[in-house]
Amino acid sequence: MHELPQEYWHEHICLEISRALGTPLIIDSATKNQVFGDYARILVDIEFSCHVFNEIMEEQDIYDFKVEVSYE
Repeated sequence: MHELPQEYWHEHICLEISRALGTPLIIDSATKNQVFGDYARILVDIEFSCHVFNEIMEEQDIYDFKVEVSYE
């Protein structure tokens, strides 16, 4: 997930956001330890017979924002 604001780099929040893509399996240790960089990395089990998203809209109490998603 690219350009994720730092206040959302908590394990439970990253896992919650990644549920929009599929079933989250593992969160990268750098992401889990909040080593901030250009992206948060999470292993997600995705059903590829369904639509694969390039971005997702995250809706929070304060404001909504888009999260760009890339796949390895």
